[in-house]
Amino acid sequence: MTASGWEWLAVACALAVLDWITVGLRARWLERWLKPTTLGCLVVAALLGHPQHAGVHGWLVAALLLGLLGDLALVLPDEPVRQPARLVPAGAARLSDIGRTADLGRTADLGRAADNGRVVDELPVEDAGSGRPDRPPAGAHRPAPESSERYFLVGLLSFLLGHVCYAMAMLRFGVDPLAVGFGLILVLLAIFAFGYRIIAGGQQAGGALLSAGITCYIVALGSAVLLGVGTTRLLIAGGILLFAASDLVLAGDRFVRPRAFSALTVIVLYHCGQGLLLIGLLR
Repeated sequence: MTASGWEWLAVACALAVLDWITVGLRARWLERWLKPTTLGCLVVAALLGHPQHAGVHGWLVAALLLGLLGDLALVLPDEPVRQPARLVPAGAARLSDIGRTADLGRTADLGRAADNGRVVDELPVEDAGSGRPDRPPAGAHRPAPESSERYFLVGLLSFLLGHVCYAMAMLRFGVDPLAVGFGLILVLLAIFAFGYRIIAGGQQAGGALLSAGITCYIVALGSAVLLGVGTTRLLIAGGILLFAASDLVLAGDRFVRPRAFSALTVIVLYHCGQGLLLIGLLR
């Protein structure tokens, strides 16, 4: 690592700490810029570095660039998610709801909705300009927020290819067969403990396509983990294990069960993992 590379790495560390603070404070508008900027500084540091092992540099820079693309895909979309109207079986309207609606003079509307087998959770709001209730036309469906899902798939593909690049960099660095076997044991234990639950959650959330994408991602990440452990270098093995832990927490939060601490845990593990991989592969 050159002196300029260490300087850019120091800037990336400072930005990473700021990013952790913004995530803890839930300052989404600031996080949208800090996260990709942090990885951008890591990319510059990698470009200025001179690895001791031939063939590592290009794969490392490619992995970081794909990580930057994944960061942009995951943090820049900021669309509000609107919940669709709840469907209630015919005749399941609560008496309290009917009473409140009667007070507003809308008992007939509720009765007609109940007869059709659905009750709208939110009462129409009057438009201040026209004095008429602002409600969607009968039979209209609210559009699903599909854009965020497409961005997520772009991020998934970017990080998947990034793990492939990391795996290639580790192969160029050199691995020990016995250590690779130990890494394989760690990967299999993680799959049996968490992987199948994440794949099942992806199947339920997005069908066969998303489930297949998650499976391919787990294979790419697992390959990078066993090769990272196979290098027998503490910084490289620690970096890829932290990266893998970040991905597991993120996937568990999205497809298994949300947890309050997930966002901060993911970002801290992610930045530490990327930084350790950068230092380890360049030394």
